[in-house]
Amino acid sequence: MVRELTPLSETELEVLKTLWQQGPGTVREVNQQLSHWAYTTVQTLLTRLERKRYVACDRSGFAHVFRAAVSRDKLVRRRLNDL
Repeated sequence: MVRELTPLSETELEVLKTLWQQGPGTVREVNQQLSHWAYTTVQTLLTRLERKRYVACDRSGFAHVFRAAVSRDKLVRRRLNDL
C-alpha cells in the first residue's frame, strides 16, 4: 500500500525546491540559499518536511544533513492527479 503524501505549504515547497537544486545539506546550507528567512524558520520547515516524509535526515554526523526524499517528478504527478 502506497502512503499518500500530506499536502505542502508554499513555504515548505520552497525549501524542498532548494534541496532539489543544491542537493543534500545542513540547515545552515539550506538557510544560505533562503537568506530571507531566519535560521530557526528553515529548521522548523525542514523538521515539518521530514515529519511529512518529503525529506530524510542523516543524523550520524555532528550536523544533521537533510535530503529530498521525494523526487520533483513524483510530486508534480501527485499534484496533477489531485487536480
